[in-house]
Amino acid sequence: MNPNTNILHPTAGNGNIQTGPVYHCPQCGAACKGVNSAEQAHAPFGGVPLWMQDWADHVAYLDRPARCRRERHFGARVVRLGAAILPVDWPDRTPDEDKIAAIRQALDRIAHEIGPQGAPHDPAASIVYRLLAGVLPPQRAIADIREFVRFGAPIAPRTRLVQEVQRQ
Repeated sequence: MNPNTNILHPTAGNGNIQTGPVYHCPQCGAACKGVNSAEQAHAPFGGVPLWMQDWADHVAYLDRPARCRRERHFGARVVRLGAAILPVDWPDRTPDEDKIAAIRQALDRIAHEIGPQGAPHDPAASIVYRLLAGVLPPQRAIADIREFVRFGAPIAPRTRLVQEVQRQ
């Protein structure tokens, strides 16, 4: 790995691990709508890149407010361990092995500073906290609670809930 490559975002060294259930833009602090899995983020492009497949469960992307996306704030890509996230960034054309090293370094940092569980939150608390933070509209919170009660499953990305319903 190139020792001059800063694989964790510069602010990551300043305690930028977030434990949710509400996540914030690492640059401006705006509340995010949630976290999209690598599978969700890469679906429009033909799926998760080959180099990322073994690490896809730990790579996610913040669903940031439009202003953050428009102003190209850093920190959209995060490494995730449980509910804890840490922004990672790499320049274009970074070799795949350096990207994997960045993911491993971030996972190691989260595991050492937060613990392997990543400060998990129960689904009901997640709905309430996101509602109070203003990133989940009230009608959506009600729908999520109804789904949770009906299926007895943790609130997960919509695709997982649809898969659960289809299996039943």
